[in-house]
Amino acid sequence: MRPSLAGWMKADSKSASASAPGSLMILGEHAVLRGRRAMVCSIERRAKVEVRRRNDGRLAIRSALGRWETSVTSPQRDDRFAFVVETARCCGFVPGGPGLEISISSRIPPGVGLSSSAAVTVATAAALLRLGGRMPESEKVFKLALEAVRKVQGTGSGADVAAAVWGGLLVYCADPLRVDRLPVTPPLVVVFSGARASTAAAVAQVERRVRALSRLFESVFDVMDASVEEAVPILKQRPPDWKKFALLLDVNQGMMQALGVVTASLAEAVRRLRDDPGILGAKVSGAGGGDCVIGLGDLQGPTPGLRVLDVRAAPEGLQWHE
Repeated sequence: MRPSLAGWMKADSKSASASAPGSLMILGEHAVLRGRRAMVCSIERRAKVEVRRRNDGRLAIRSALGRWETSVTSPQRDDRFAFVVETARCCGFVPGGPGLEISISSRIPPGVGLSSSAAVTVATAAALLRLGGRMPESEKVFKLALEAVRKVQGTGSGADVAAAVWGGLLVYCADPLRVDRLPVTPPLVVVFSGARASTAAAVAQVERRVRALSRLFESVFDVMDASVEEAVPILKQRPPDWKKFALLLDVNQGMMQALGVVTASLAEAVRRLRDDPGILGAKVSGAGGGDCVIGLGDLQGPTPGLRVLDVRAAPEGLQWHE
């Protein structure tokens, strides 16, 4: 039985606040859903969540998406706040409890593939656990946040959740869970393709190809996993061999094309990044079908028509606030 958050609350625990970063997938998309490793990196854009006790049996949520209120006893559904409500449920607050107000502020651009939902979910879980008078371990926050994400989405590797919790450049494996942090922050350029992606649609597209040629595509996933293994010693060098690491980005881009998730707009964005003399390599970041492309290096030429996002990799993960 899941513990009730209401039972944890101390009389002087009236509010709690936490923040977590968005993230970018670097290597191993789709392979990480099939037992292989991936590489993911947190960004400097963050989401902050503040939770406050109420005594009226109501759950109120406020963010840039609007304000919404429901009963904690029989909460209604609003897709805008599905991750937040499910996190409250996973933490034992819903159904039941004395009431709660959740305020969300985010500097992560929504709908462009920067894992804003994972960041909000992690920050919400951390703040709720802290409200109960505890300073939870990172593993506890990760577990509850991942549970909430999977209940809302139906699937999810948890790589973006791990980046939101631990921060930095991570090598991540979902099963068995392993998170290894690398001591480097890659120089990344982030471009929005102009189209929003559906992770479910991209995963379904890959599944169709795997069913048709399972042995061949298992080899594709093995190549993606091997690229993560190759990357680790490269990135541990002082300084890292960025040119060699860029080759691994290019290899993974080829694997994403083989999986059928690189659209014309994504391919064009990758091509234009690679044409810039300051970019060493480029690839799709995320499930594919839309969202972001990343380039390794610094843009040196003009970028007309490219929507370059003001986003950089950063080492900080989950933080609590007074």
